[in-house]
Amino acid sequence: MKNITEAGKILSVSSAVAIYNSMILRLIAVWIYRTLGLRITQAFQGFYLISNLPAAVTRGERKEQQMKRNIQQIKAIEKKNKERLLAVNPGLDEGSGIYFLLRNDENGIRYAYIGQALHILTRLAQHLSGYQHIDLSLKKRGLYDAEKNPYGWKVFTMHYPSSQLDEREKHHIQKYALNGYQLLNKTAGGQGEGKSQISEYRPAKGYRDGLKQGYKNASREIANLFEKHLNVSRKSEKPNKVQEKALGKFMDFLNFHRAESEEQESV
Repeated sequence: MKNITEAGKILSVSSAVAIYNSMILRLIAVWIYRTLGLRITQAFQGFYLISNLPAAVTRGERKEQQMKRNIQQIKAIEKKNKERLLAVNPGLDEGSGIYFLLRNDENGIRYAYIGQALHILTRLAQHLSGYQHIDLSLKKRGLYDAEKNPYGWKVFTMHYPSSQLDEREKHHIQKYALNGYQLLNKTAGGQGEGKSQISEYRPAKGYRDGLKQGYKNASREIANLFEKHLNVSRKSEKPNKVQEKALGKFMDFLNFHRAESEEQESV
């Protein structure tokens, strides 16, 4: 009986040592698996072999997979943005040139942003998910839709070779600035050093210039109201010369802002 008890103690100690060794081996296996990505396999008679096949994804592989997922998400967003842009202007493509983002607000005030790109459609798609001033305005105002969003941004392009992009961008920014557009560009264009500020293209305003600009703004706003909501009519069916003259003056006033814009465009 005593021998059986002693044998049981030895067996218990042996079992404990075996369990301890097994735990140590498991910890080692886990460390090798997490660090090296190698599988620890039990072969026979307690021997362990290291396989060169990864048991799971290593940390480096997880990072690589996450990068691939991020790239896929970016590409998916870019594709969706391109589809939105093509719905506004089906003629957009990946050619090089100058792109124009234009909109009129509820009061008839005109806004513009002009940029250059080697791949126009891709660059425009980037604007829809970026954080520049024009990008935020595109998110806030949306793209033009005649029925759902008449005050949204319209998109136009002009194709030029890459060697002419700087010069043509500057030309168009100056032209739109002088034609009374509120430009969202921060500089006067070009990709080189020493970009001039957009304010350099805006002529100084004196007292008379201010009065003329106010008259022009009033003409644009009132003309916009008549085009959308009102009609022009005379009080009598048979107007006299005074009424004819008054009507002529009023029509000249409504058309003043258009005549000024056409005159500046011809310069």
